[in-house]
Amino acid sequence: MASTTETRPPHVIDVPTLQRGRRMPEGWLRGIVGGVEAALLSWLTVVVPAVAAYVATAAAPALGDASWQAAAGTGTALWLLAHGGTMTVGAGAAVSVAPLGLTALSLALVHGSTRRMRLESVGAGAFMVIGFLTAMAGFSLLVAVPSGRGPALIGGAVVAVVGTASGLRRSGVPGPGWWSVVRRRLPAGVTDGLHGACWMLAGLAVVATVVVTAGLVMGWDRVLMVQDAYTLDAVSTVVMVLGQVLFLPTAMVWALAWAAGPGFAVGAGTQFVPGEVVTAPLPAIPLLGALPSPDAPGPAWVVVVPVLVGAAVALLLGRRRPQENLSAAVLAVGVASVVTAAVAALLVVLASGSLGPGRMAEVGADAPLVAALLLAEIGGGALVGAVAIHPRTHTMVGARVAALRTGAQGVLERRQEARSAAAAGHEGDGVVPELTDGHDTDQVPSGAVEPATDEAAEVRPGAGGAAEVGSAAGGAAEVGPGAGGAAEVRPGTGGASAVGRAAGGAFAVEPATVGPVPQVPDPGQAAAVASAPEASAPAAVTNNGGKPARPRGTSWVKTRDAGHRELGARDPGTGGAGARGRDTDGTRPEDPPAAGARPRGWTGPSLSDWGTPEDDAGPSDRA
Repeated sequence: MASTTETRPPHVIDVPTLQRGRRMPEGWLRGIVGGVEAALLSWLTVVVPAVAAYVATAAAPALGDASWQAAAGTGTALWLLAHGGTMTVGAGAAVSVAPLGLTALSLALVHGSTRRMRLESVGAGAFMVIGFLTAMAGFSLLVAVPSGRGPALIGGAVVAVVGTASGLRRSGVPGPGWWSVVRRRLPAGVTDGLHGACWMLAGLAVVATVVVTAGLVMGWDRVLMVQDAYTLDAVSTVVMVLGQVLFLPTAMVWALAWAAGPGFAVGAGTQFVPGEVVTAPLPAIPLLGALPSPDAPGPAWVVVVPVLVGAAVALLLGRRRPQENLSAAVLAVGVASVVTAAVAALLVVLASGSLGPGRMAEVGADAPLVAALLLAEIGGGALVGAVAIHPRTHTMVGARVAALRTGAQGVLERRQEARSAAAAGHEGDGVVPELTDGHDTDQVPSGAVEPATDEAAEVRPGAGGAAEVGSAAGGAAEVGPGAGGAAEVRPGTGGASAVGRAAGGAFAVEPATVGPVPQVPDPGQAAAVASAPEASAPAAVTNNGGKPARPRGTSWVKTRDAGHRELGARDPGTGGAGARGRDTDGTRPEDPPAAGARPRGWTGPSLSDWGTPEDDAGPSDRA
């Protein structure tokens, strides 16, 4: 019997998924261990030397009933002081000036522990901070530090956060989500400004290091003198030197305040500023031997150094992180300057306070004043540098310079054109008529006259020293030298009559080539001359001694053309020369007369204006 297999459709069973609870971030335990490790190492840095110094001098009578616990407590108090706490010494005297060298050591240890633990998230880094603060609180309670625990924990938290953040960033761990959102929304100039602030702080640290080194070199004899005043064994000497090394960064902050201008004080009534030192008795601390002395207060120009640092950082920002907009570059250097001034103010606060009772209760610098001056100096230098190196500034300056050059060149060209136009105008003031004796007009000697008006006559020296007189208007009479120096009037091309003196001194009348011949007047009367459209050639007339005669009613007028002189008839209407280049009817002298027009009458000087024939006769005629 055949068996049958019954197939059924699959049945899906819905199984609820298990909800996972929130778990600890990956590496949280390593974070706690790293924080405790960093705190322990920095604590042992000061506690071990303190206990070692106690052991080395335990038999000294000056120690009295001191114990190693007291030595450990002193080291712990110094450690808390480095994180912002206070330390009580002697009969209740407070010490609040932080040994910033120990602070920097704690920061470096937290940074190194973060990287060594290979933390992979920000959450694990938070446990790093927790471990550091827990260790700080435990150490302070273990040795029963009398005071300064609360402010030290706050300062320790700042040190742990900064060290952990720098370690995570160095390890390539991405930041939290909120920081990514904020960073994307921030302008590019702000993020670049944060990088610039790091470079500015590094530059100021170099400046402070140079100042402290110079002080130690110049005051090394005083440092050794104070150190030799103590009778110490080898261990105590090492402990004393290490303690002063921890205060070297504090001295660098004082040096920064000195370089910025405000200076600092070491005790009430003292002042150390560039160019001036007011001092008083100081504690017997070898490091204080490096302070400036009244004999060598230091140069006053040192305040320029922060300005140069700002300019250098602006140049570095422009090279490493160039900005397309000038406003973004200015924003970057502005943010960098503000952050630098704020960090400097915080360091000055930590490096200022009290070093003991009495006068030593006032030590350090004025933090707000230092921050303000640093902001002005380093910010001003950075602003000038950023604007100076920006490509837009180069474009604007180049355009301005090009505009100035173009404007100056245009002014020169316009002046040259004006001069050329003036020279051309003077050269074209008069028209020199063509000579009949074959001489070219370009070879007319100095003294030739071109007419200024339509009614003026022309006088030029002719052959044998005689004067040539020709009309400016067409159709005027032409007077030229005759044979033997006699005056001769010849007709113009327009049909005018010609009247001249013959060789014997008498007047001769020659017919014109075209037109009627007018009656010849007496020697004392004027010769009637028909108008012509254009004079063909001038004639010459001589006067006594070969000098050109000036008719009555005319005047000599100077021109700027090669020393020429014009003899122009006065205009009855204006009392002066007529319109230059045109006749009274508005036509030019060179214009031909209209068809059918009657010749114009001569209105210029007549022959009667030249005097009697005896006056015109030369020496040969009189003889």
